[in-house]
Amino acid sequence: RRFREVEARDELTFEEINTVSVSTVSADGRPSSRIVLLQEYDDAGFTFTTNNCSRKVSPERKCIQLSTNPHAAMLFYWPRLNRQGSRGGCRQADPEGAGPGHLE
Repeated sequence: RRFREVEARDELTFEEINTVSVSTVSADGRPSSRIVLLQEYDDAGFTFTTNNCSRKVSPERKCIQLSTNPHAAMLFYWPRLNRQGSRGGCRQADPEGAGPGHLE
């Protein structure tokens, strides 16, 4: 609900609305966060893209952290509105194991 309210604001740019921090935890319990750009959302969840060359991805292009622990959290921050919103859930990687992901 909060995201839809923010998205409707005319004074914000696409990047201001759709930039989000995504946090995951590795198999050994180490948390990791990165900034991603939200691609789309619907009632089922949020779809975003991560960097295929990041440390979360093995040389074989497999999502290491997300294959061992699919739980993730997202944090949106909209400083011009002095608001934030968060969402936790289970991340589903794309069939290739890297690139777009979906947080349900």
